[in-house]
Amino acid sequence: MVRPGQRAAALVASLLLGGGAAATVSALSSCGPRADDYPLLRPDAGLPDGYPAYDAGLTNLIEDEPLEPWDTTGAGPLSGIFAVEAKVRANVVVDLDSLQLLRLRILQQGQQLRLRSQFCRLRMPSIQGVATMRIPLALEMVMRSKGQQFEGAFLGPAEPPGSPPPFQPPPFLILLGAELGDPMSDPLPTGDDPTSAVDEDGDGQPAVSLAVDSVLCGDVEQLYTALRTVLALSGQVDDSDRLSGVISPVLEQSVIGYSEPCLAAAANLEIEVLPGSTFRAVRVGDEWDINDNGNITCGEIVVAAPTLFGGVWEQEP
Repeated sequence: MVRPGQRAAALVASLLLGGGAAATVSALSSCGPRADDYPLLRPDAGLPDGYPAYDAGLTNLIEDEPLEPWDTTGAGPLSGIFAVEAKVRANVVVDLDSLQLLRLRILQQGQQLRLRSQFCRLRMPSIQGVATMRIPLALEMVMRSKGQQFEGAFLGPAEPPGSPPPFQPPPFLILLGAELGDPMSDPLPTGDDPTSAVDEDGDGQPAVSLAVDSVLCGDVEQLYTALRTVLALSGQVDDSDRLSGVISPVLEQSVIGYSEPCLAAAANLEIEVLPGSTFRAVRVGDEWDINDNGNITCGEIVVAAPTLFGGVWEQEP
């Protein structure tokens, strides 16, 4: 929430309310699983060393990563790769949704599950016509590399019998731009104390850089920030191809600095999480294995999102 006592935030609020701008989340363009329709990487994407080569002009990358080498003997019907859409309700001057897209691989053996989660794409809360924050592709590729793996009895018994079994995995975490002793709860670095900030996107700036298109600046500028997103899912298995439920989320952002003083207002924006966050997960079939390597990666899930989830994933950026 933007505090009314903060001059910069009040300016943003006045721009919003005075101009009557609608609050939306900018969507990402995508397309179907055809080899000639691969999304492309921007020529200025600036991917860190070690990532696969790409062609200038592309806006997305289909990773050539192998499937996790798990022993699938006796795998249950829930085993497979799922695309997860998490819709987090938040307030940044006005109420809006922040969208997260994840890859989740599940191996079921009875009520025991092995899970690997990866954040594939984050949509930061944005106020159309006032300020839009985006995750650059170089940072997105860093994010995709940070998979988490869990094993345990995350699938409960159906009570009463015949009802959907509960699904309660550990919280999924992504921490960007900081190295913390306790990634879940230690405070993020700040401009006053940037000690724990890490330049993970390799652009020579503190923490990681968000692209900000703001009416207060004449051009797209950068916020140097640390980000923490935590998604605690509590849901049910609707059937062997679908899960759904609610989320207890955390969205935290700490600004270390900015490329131009015009972003001082955006630096003061605070995200307040609201009740009502939800998730849905859909099995991703072999038809989405675009590069035919036996695995469905984050890049392929980004391509599949408009078909699987529709909504903002179908819109132009």
